[in-house]
Amino acid sequence: MMKKLREIVDDDCMLAGGIKSNASNHKCYNMYMPIETALWILNYGHIYLSNGLKWNDDTDKKMMEKKKVFARCFSYSTCENIALWILYGGEQGKKGAMLRFLPSIIMELIKSPTIRIGKFNENRFDEMYELSIDNGDYEIFMTDVIYVEECESKSKGKCIRVSLADEHVTVKSGVINHPDIFYKKYPWSYEKECRMVVRLSPFWTQKAENEGVTHVQLSLSDKSLRILRDSRLTYSPIFKGIVDGGNSSSLTGEVDINM
Repeated sequence: MMKKLREIVDDDCMLAGGIKSNASNHKCYNMYMPIETALWILNYGHIYLSNGLKWNDDTDKKMMEKKKVFARCFSYSTCENIALWILYGGEQGKKGAMLRFLPSIIMELIKSPTIRIGKFNENRFDEMYELSIDNGDYEIFMTDVIYVEECESKSKGKCIRVSLADEHVTVKSGVINHPDIFYKKYPWSYEKECRMVVRLSPFWTQKAENEGVTHVQLSLSDKSLRILRDSRLTYSPIFKGIVDGGNSSSLTGEVDINM
């Protein structure tokens, strides 16, 4: 059951729990990316969560650096988004691909018994350490990103307007001050972002920071990989490449993107 925003904004703990609960109940988890990244995932069975320091939202980069976590972004929208194709699809969408992750695959990933941490050397992932959930080395969770903008309220004074999907609620700013809450400014709200987050234990957080770890590697099971390979790859509506398999965008032939 999806929770309404107005039901979970009484305090920061309630909001954090509510958006994490919602994030585990979406029908869609769509990942937009260049085709090379999609083929890497399908060929090798790994996805990578970043420390976010090279993301395109400065507010988000600062938040990720402060929280010292690793994340991967999905869109829970049931419809394709032209802006996401342009932003994340490689050459403004001409080399774009999208992988549609089933909820069962997402749930499998957040229960990963082991993960690997390291950094990329050009296009090669250099593994530095393998961590275990049984040792308490990390936690993985899904959470919806909320969107905020500053505002004034006659009754509450200086506040923020919090948005989630099609809901908007005005609250005191302290409600978003929770380590498990991730927010962006309202102009990004079209993304309808859901985020997979890995938080390392204090020991491994410090070690990762000292040794320059930038990514976490999660591995897909053979079953999940077969599902993704069979029917979950979609090409951008202006895709210019030649690749075996996959599906055309539902917008193919209906949009003209000239950048």
